[in-house]
Amino acid sequence: MRSIRLTAPAVGALVAALLSPASASAQGPPTRADRPYRGMFGSGATDAGQSLIATGSVGGGYDTNVFADLTESHGSTLSNPLLARPGVVGSLSGGLEYAIHQRKVDFGASFGDAFRYYPQNRGTTVNSYGESSGVSYRPSRRTTLTANQFISYQPFMLSLFPSLFAARLGNVTLPPVDLAPGLVSYRTYGAGVGFTQDLARRLQLFGGYSAEQSDTPYVNSSLGQRGGTIALRFGLSKYIGLRVGYTRRDGRYTTIPGSVMMETYDVGIDMQKPLSVSRRTTLEFRTGTSAVQNPQLPEDRQRTYYVTGSARLNHEMGRSWLAAGGYERSVQFVDTLLQPVLADSFNAYVGGLFDRRWEFTSGAQGSIGTLGFSQEKFHNYQAYASLAYALNRWSNVNVSYSYYQYFFDSQLFLPVGIARDFGRQAVRANLNLWAPLMNKKRRN
Repeated sequence: MRSIRLTAPAVGALVAALLSPASASAQGPPTRADRPYRGMFGSGATDAGQSLIATGSVGGGYDTNVFADLTESHGSTLSNPLLARPGVVGSLSGGLEYAIHQRKVDFGASFGDAFRYYPQNRGTTVNSYGESSGVSYRPSRRTTLTANQFISYQPFMLSLFPSLFAARLGNVTLPPVDLAPGLVSYRTYGAGVGFTQDLARRLQLFGGYSAEQSDTPYVNSSLGQRGGTIALRFGLSKYIGLRVGYTRRDGRYTTIPGSVMMETYDVGIDMQKPLSVSRRTTLEFRTGTSAVQNPQLPEDRQRTYYVTGSARLNHEMGRSWLAAGGYERSVQFVDTLLQPVLADSFNAYVGGLFDRRWEFTSGAQGSIGTLGFSQEKFHNYQAYASLAYALNRWSNVNVSYSYYQYFFDSQLFLPVGIARDFGRQAVRANLNLWAPLMNKKRRN
């Protein structure tokens, strides 16, 4: 499972996938020609020229804190852990994913919907859904153009965890309802365009523009953000590049007079290098500097600078196992908080196949941060593990465990019905379904 980041997507990037053809219950690492997916469930759809995949999941389990989900207007009482109430939870989700791959054009589109159901509370439900589409066009060997759009409806949650795996074109990420501490929900929609141009054998120009609008979970509040990026990358070697770029994003909170400007000066080194002869271990890292301008301060004190960067380490084990870890320090506009956020985040993953039928996934992720203007602090953590057994190519059953916890400073303003200190553990059992409604082979 991967948690969605509630910010505008990186310019030129596309919304990442949760409902993967290889798994309807959790997102795993991407496959490639020399290391294909070897499991039984969801197999046979790789390298398709055109495909339409339907996925579904139904199940239930035990949750140590359903009280928070069932509270609409008494958020202050949720700070008392003695009031947390365990209970039974039902779940249902489904989705459609379409993709077409041609010599010059790739297109993807998907839709997903997820429910949680509380039988002990008169059928109360928590719902999230999302839709996304994206296209990539290569008019020449040196030029690539991209465009994407998305719409999502989700409960309040804070999940700034860095991504470990590359996004697939046009796939939607369903916001994980397991992270929702209440019934407060809101919509977000956005779009972006990007380009990549090879200027010379080692010199590459890329950039783009994106915009996003969120209702936010706060009463009479919204967040609009837009901006663009332009950058040059010079390859110093096969694996190391010198990068110079500039990104500007403008965010407008209805609670803050004027717009908040965020600039990133992307000057540094990026590396994507195998660390062993077998190329089973790879390391990637990037560095940069970000500045946030607070319109509420005098002009000589409006700008604050932050060092930012990211790193990712992947290690392949055997024919299907993977261990991965990532770290990111970033400044972001976040629609669940009313100020820009500086966060240090991590993500770790271990998963693989015992054989064609048995698959194990696990991970831990967390973030520690402050609100940029008020310096109020927060942290949140999640850990999860899942064991799945493939009944056949089209269905599997899995049992999973998850732990989630967050804390906000007492002075930080939150939506009504959202606790400042919240924790939950859950055990689930699900039946997952996967059906290739269309699966045409790619033309050579």
